[in-house]
Amino acid sequence: MAELRIHGKWGGPGEEETARFLEKNLPADWTIDANVYLPTKNHEDVDLLVTGRNFVFIVEVKSVGPIVLADDRVWEVRSKYGIKYPFKSPMPNLAHKSRQALEIIRKAVPTGHSQLFQSRALR
Repeated sequence: MAELRIHGKWGGPGEEETARFLEKNLPADWTIDANVYLPTKNHEDVDLLVTGRNFVFIVEVKSVGPIVLADDRVWEVRSKYGIKYPFKSPMPNLAHKSRQALEIIRKAVPTGHSQLFQSRALR
């Protein structure tokens, strides 16, 4: 069981459920930090910051659906009643948070490697 550290109020209905699921299903040497604010100018919030032995994941939780047709800019959400509505994709914002987190980690963690981790969102 992973360690779950909660740093504030849950921001949405799916955040606690997702955090508790990860807590129960990840190995004991993993950590889930919920409701983290990055030490940046705008203090962007991160729903879940999940860290493992050699991994760092930023998890953005969205409780929409049950059906979502997604691309990088706009999602089409279909409710359980068949109603369709557009939803702004969180991917550009998540890519921004990932870049900021990478810079924070690079400054904080000494390493002999030129690259700590790589994310598709950063490419």
